[in-house]
Amino acid sequence: MELSVIKNYEYSIKLFILVFLTFCSYAPAVFFPKYPLIAPIFSSAILIFYYERFYKNTGKEFSSVLRYLLAGEAGGFIGLIGFLSELVLLNLLAQYIGNIIASADIIKNLFLAIVTILNMFSVAFAFVYYFDKQLSNLPPGVKSPRSVLIFALSKPVGKTGEEKYKNISEDFPFNYKPIYDLLEFHKDVLKEIHVLYSPEAERGFKHLDNILNRLGIYEKLKYEKYECDFNNENAIKDKIAEISMHIRKHEDKDISIYISSGTSLITAFLTMLGLEKDRQIEYLDQSTSTIKSIEISKEDALLFIKSLALE
Repeated sequence: MELSVIKNYEYSIKLFILVFLTFCSYAPAVFFPKYPLIAPIFSSAILIFYYERFYKNTGKEFSSVLRYLLAGEAGGFIGLIGFLSELVLLNLLAQYIGNIIASADIIKNLFLAIVTILNMFSVAFAFVYYFDKQLSNLPPGVKSPRSVLIFALSKPVGKTGEEKYKNISEDFPFNYKPIYDLLEFHKDVLKEIHVLYSPEAERGFKHLDNILNRLGIYEKLKYEKYECDFNNENAIKDKIAEISMHIRKHEDKDISIYISSGTSLITAFLTMLGLEKDRQIEYLDQSTSTIKSIEISKEDALLFIKSLALE
């Protein structure tokens, strides 16, 4: 259990250590006050190291990183560590500048102000590196059967030649193979399906019913249909809101959302519906023609969006 906790906060711990090392650059000013140049030299060495080791490996813009840090908009423990560090450094900088203006030990405070500015860069360099690392190392979802399934119905296209699907019906559409595989995976626990469809896709219900009958689950399912224009943003929003009302009695861990049917607009809205923590999002892997899953929360999505904003 302890190892699991450490693993979850691995990057936060590493960032904290790097921030602590950065603040150690003030130590020479405390222990060797007669040699004020030691602190800026130590701080400069840390800055160069962090720049080479971290910042050069991210490709981010420093101004954007610093803006997000100072605004407190970067989420999670990494964001909190970065924000508090920069806040402390800003307060120290203001204090040193105030002392310089008041003509109090000008040389010492001037060097400390320089050290503080260098440290603000160092913290930002370390922050953005581990912010990126945390994002790229989000654990993949483990696909599991769910009792509530939400998906869109595509317009039937083509005809499959595979016996597995031909046994369902002779004119079984090629693009309905993933729907069959999807329902087959969930069938043992499936209790409820919610299906978005456009007028053009309505004839696909014949094939969907054939699939449900073939799997032996047609009679036991609660079967909700939602007609809308797949290219109309407002119409899709209304239907997604309606689905949300219908499924709110279920726990998120019981819900799975398949996003690879319908238009790109449908995919976008279904993905947003899946952002509640513990909901499962499924998609068709084009390279293997298999259905895979991801579990993504609002926090994960926010982390990703903010990382993009740091580009």
